[in-house]
Amino acid sequence: MKTRIIVGAVIAVALLALCFLCTPVIRLAVFALLAVVAVHEMYDALKAGGYRPFRIPAYLCAALLAPACYKGGDFAMLLLMVGAMAVFVDRVFSKTRTTKDMLASLVPYAYPLPFFAVICLALSNPDPIGSTVLISGIAYACITDVCAYFTGYFCGKHKLCPEISPKKTVEGAVGGFVCSVAIGAPAVYFLQFLWGGVCSIWFYLLCGLFCSIAGQIGDLAASIVKREMGIKDYGWVFPGHGGVMDRFDSILFSVPTAYIIYMLVFRLV
Repeated sequence: MKTRIIVGAVIAVALLALCFLCTPVIRLAVFALLAVVAVHEMYDALKAGGYRPFRIPAYLCAALLAPACYKGGDFAMLLLMVGAMAVFVDRVFSKTRTTKDMLASLVPYAYPLPFFAVICLALSNPDPIGSTVLISGIAYACITDVCAYFTGYFCGKHKLCPEISPKKTVEGAVGGFVCSVAIGAPAVYFLQFLWGGVCSIWFYLLCGLFCSIAGQIGDLAASIVKREMGIKDYGWVFPGHGGVMDRFDSILFSVPTAYIIYMLVFRLV
């Protein structure tokens, strides 16, 4: 528990530094690195489940994700398409990999690569857009996670999804959601002057609402894969927390959700 708390504090400080002190280029580079590690962890999980995935194209896609997204969404989409095509080429000419192995090789092109791609696309926008989306997504995911934990610890009685995550409770999920909207939205709204944000309270309320739900779904989605593959953690990057996929599972859903809301509120309306 002590190691988990210390590492958690270090992660929190690192995320704060990433949000408030780093340039957009550094942010893109960090998430590209996280994408490479996350892809590696996903393939290791699939390997533990008995599959033999073709890894190289996905590693290259993850490494090139930042510059591709910086050029625009079309480049990111083409990058992922070429990577997926390479998997099919490997299956055609491979004498060792099966069709099931090919389908397992395609998993990262659905999760987590597209999620990292949307995050990188959001960060490729000039500030305050990039900062608003990144900080909102991370803040609501973290607030939901912390408040859900303590609410569930003290008040939890009804299991949320016992077959997926036995420790999560309905009370914890509701507590995390309520705190995200009631505490997170006003807090992020009044703190936005730190990065020059100009969004209305309604944007942050919508983010608090939907990012909290998305983050909890992301957490459960990552847990499903672990349980199906028979592993406890995706990796060991963060002692006491697991790997990138363990620690960033909710953020992978929350930040893209914040970007979707931003696009709907400011670009389409």
